[in-house]
Amino acid sequence: VLLDPLRAHEHRLPRAHVGGVTQIAWGSSAKFFTSFGQDGAARRWEISEEPIHTAWRPPHDARGTLVFSADGAWLAATDSSGHINIWKDRNGEFTSTASFVREQAASMSFHPGGTLLAVGTAGNLYLVDPRTGEEVARIPHIDIVNGVSFSADGSSLATVSSKVLQFWNTEDI
Repeated sequence: VLLDPLRAHEHRLPRAHVGGVTQIAWGSSAKFFTSFGQDGAARRWEISEEPIHTAWRPPHDARGTLVFSADGAWLAATDSSGHINIWKDRNGEFTSTASFVREQAASMSFHPGGTLLAVGTAGNLYLVDPRTGEEVARIPHIDIVNGVSFSADGSSLATVSSKVLQFWNTEDI
């Protein structure tokens, strides 16, 4: 059941995952979101009077962090072994653009323009091109990068690691 508090409406979603839902992330609007389940499937839900979903199977078990780009065009997911998968939304269908392995991700964030994916791990922040998975920059940290976020205009990047909040000018990275 999906409750819509703004319209005081309840959507009954069809049972789609075998087992529980492990991750959920909203797209660029309140009209769609993506869920990952214990069954290893990913589903893109479109919310309407009759909610519908499309399904695909990620190449790796994506039960870690799940994040959309601000415009909803990119989706990234991680798993506990360090696999990071990136998809591009093409006409409502997600297609894989990159898959690579780094350290286990603790946090992720897309640049507002969709040009970078920041991946926080246990000692590094990686900046990755989502189109190719290629590492663009690496910023060492003293501990796990538990949080990462770009400013709305993309000019700044903030990270939090071991009680330390740091700010970066993205043009200088």
